[in-house]
Amino acid sequence: MNTLTCEPIPNVVAHEMLQNISLAICHPAEASPEQAASLTRQLVYTALAFDPRDGLEIQLAGMVYGHCGLILDSMKDVQSGLTPMEKLRIKRNIVDMDKKLLALLREYRAERERPAAQRPTVQAPVAQQPEAPPPKAPPPEPSPPEPSPAAEAAPDPAPAATPAASHPRPPAAPRPATPQQAAQAAHPVHAPPRSPGVPGRR
Repeated sequence: MNTLTCEPIPNVVAHEMLQNISLAICHPAEASPEQAASLTRQLVYTALAFDPRDGLEIQLAGMVYGHCGLILDSMKDVQSGLTPMEKLRIKRNIVDMDKKLLALLREYRAERERPAAQRPTVQAPVAQQPEAPPPKAPPPEPSPPEPSPAAEAAPDPAPAATPAASHPRPPAAPRPATPQQAAQAAHPVHAPPRSPGVPGRR
């Protein structure tokens, strides 16, 4: 397996790997179904706490959980009725497993430094959006109707009669003649005719 880069795996494969680890260390012969289910939940939550990215990191997380279980089981044996020599041997085994557990944690930390593998990404085709229809032009304004030739030839209607034209004023009454004008009208004065040979006086 190439350990220089991290190769992410599908969730289905990660689930199957955790199931195999659970069958190996979470189902001892003396455990009841309830205890086996509890151990499996502990394994799953412990492995998820490490946030594994690929199969190698899942295996390391499962080994860390398994070593913790062995250490706890050895501690329980020390507290049971054993001889001092057996207890000393078990304690030495516990110290050795502690060192291996710390080595696994350091290895896991080193594997977390790996960069993720670069994979060519395939871009999904972008659906082309339909083009917006062009804006509709406003309807043309109606033009005024052209006058017909008959209307142009027809004379303009007579202006409406004003009140003064419809009711003419009565003629003014003649002014009375003065006495001098009356005397002249009664005795008109005729000038003598001029002779053609005698020039008139200036």
